[in-house]
Amino acid sequence: MRQEIPDYTVGEASVAESPLTDEGFHLLEQTVMSTEAGEEYRRMAGEVLAGQRDEAVERMYDAWCKSVVCQVAPWTQPYAKEGDF
Repeated sequence: MRQEIPDYTVGEASVAESPLTDEGFHLLEQTVMSTEAGEEYRRMAGEVLAGQRDEAVERMYDAWCKSVVCQVAPWTQPYAKEGDF
């Protein structure tokens, strides 16, 4: 069962084309240490979560986002100088 997501417009003509090139995307993958094993685990997680209630998935997503923000926030502070990290 595929559920439509409100306001999800990927692939529609109204969505601007990404300025990110294939080369830039591959550099981004390297930066976040993306691996084939990680992709497989994300697919597996998607299969597991597909049967979950929306609220449970939202709670897990919120927790994940908070963990990412906590890791990124220190690097975005104005007092951080090149080479300090």
